[in-house]
Amino acid sequence: TARSYTLDVCVSQDASQGHFFDVCGIRPLLASALDGFSSTCFAYGQTGSGKTYSLIGHESVIPKLDKKSSELDGLLSRSVKFLFSA
Repeated sequence: TARSYTLDVCVSQDASQGHFFDVCGIRPLLASALDGFSSTCFAYGQTGSGKTYSLIGHESVIPKLDKKSSELDGLLSRSVKFLFSA
């Protein structure tokens, strides 16, 4: 049987982490969390498709997550920075 899916956004594999943060829809979820609502960001995909990279960032930034921001920061560290700047 044929199935159809609806996507809110499709991001190129060449997109930067900053661009992904801007278009993935996380900001409204974070704003809802600040307003007291439960919010969940769920990464789903095939093994090796880039879920960890999208959420955490390039492996070179993992030991430095508590330090200065990097263009390679992933969704999680950008979200924390967004929440604390709100």
